Amino acid sequence: NKTYKSKQGLDYHIVRRHPDFIASVSSKIHECTQCTYETTSVRRLREHLMIKHPETSGNRVLTRCIYCNKAFKSKPGLDDHIIKIHPDFIASVSSKIHECTQCTYKSTKSTNIRQHLITNHPEVAGDRILSRCIYCNKTFKSKLGLNYHNKNTSGFYSIG
Repeated sequence: NKTYKSKQGLDYHIVRRHPDFIASVSSKIHECTQCTYETTSVRRLREHLMIKHPETSGNRVLTRCIYCNKAFKSKPGLDDHIIKIHPDFIASVSSKIHECTQCTYKSTKSTNIRQHLITNHPEVAGDRILSRCIYCNKTFKSKLGLNYHNKNTSGFYSIG
């Protein structure tokens, strides 16, 4: 009984979790030529190729985590991973670290801190929260942002 904001989200769930029902998926299925991986997203297929099959994808994996060998497209992506998954090694992070003033949350992206404050600490985010979606509880800094969200997520797709 899961609900999805988009048809592609539902299709992606079916492909990943219920492959026996892949015939019911209306989105185009993109298949990896190197393994059995399938997805409804070209972007996810490209990421899969780059991370799992870098020698054949024509893309180069830019950096790998030295603690768990996970691959990342960017140094900030790796640094965020280290902050969240390997916090004992935070000293190895070279990107600027932005910290939440209310809790231990950290990120290399200032936009993540702003969104974290609005979502998790609305009492200190103050008047920056002007609108909240009644369906998914997502917060917005402007009525225009909420209207755009509602327009683009008007149809919820459910399974079950």
